[in-house]
Amino acid sequence: RVSREPEFLADDREQLLAFGEQVLGARPLDAVRLNIEGTQTRGVAYVLPYAPPPGARQANTVYLGRMLVSEHVDDLLPEWAFFVRAVLDTTGLAPTASRESFVESPALEHTREQIGAAVRAWILEQARAKPWVFQRFLGVHHLALKAMTLGDDEFARTVLPWLPVETSAGDMTIGELAERYGGARYTESVDEFRQVAAVARDGHPVVNGGYVHQAAIMRRLPEVLGIPVTRASVN
Repeated sequence: RVSREPEFLADDREQLLAFGEQVLGARPLDAVRLNIEGTQTRGVAYVLPYAPPPGARQANTVYLGRMLVSEHVDDLLPEWAFFVRAVLDTTGLAPTASRESFVESPALEHTREQIGAAVRAWILEQARAKPWVFQRFLGVHHLALKAMTLGDDEFARTVLPWLPVETSAGDMTIGELAERYGGARYTESVDEFRQVAAVARDGHPVVNGGYVHQAAIMRRLPEVLGIPVTRASVN
């Protein structure tokens, strides 16, 4: 309709989520409002309630001055934002000759960066103020999030402190581990963890690094977060 605001620009959160359910085929985990003043781009990023298939391309719906450009724009969001789908209207981006995407330009890069900033802010807000929402988010997207922290330092600094790990002293986040113990020890496999955990002292817990990406994440902590780590072994 052109006689009222589009549903993806609604102020009411429930209305936004209901529209997101139509877009995704399932109710989104949440809706992140977007407003990029520099390019007059407004809309919403829906947090997927399911993990996208490996290698799946983003499929964002974008309007140019309320006229549909495409429902499959895949270069509007940062590559790491694989867990959201955006529905946007813009007047400040230039379409390509085919009018199926947008010209790569400083304006597009600015828009991409601002969308990324909004999504990162949402992640931090959930981790700090709504841990139950963040746990649902991690439950769906934890493997993909862990993989992204291995190649994106900025994303890693945002996400790693909130990632839970299994330790010989119980489950805790990486941030809690660093705060309580000043560093970490980890094993490279589940078998090593079981052997070391049996004799580990409470004041020096050991992290189970046998899960997917976990040992690689632990090795990155000194570089990314300045947390000292050592490898524990049975030898």
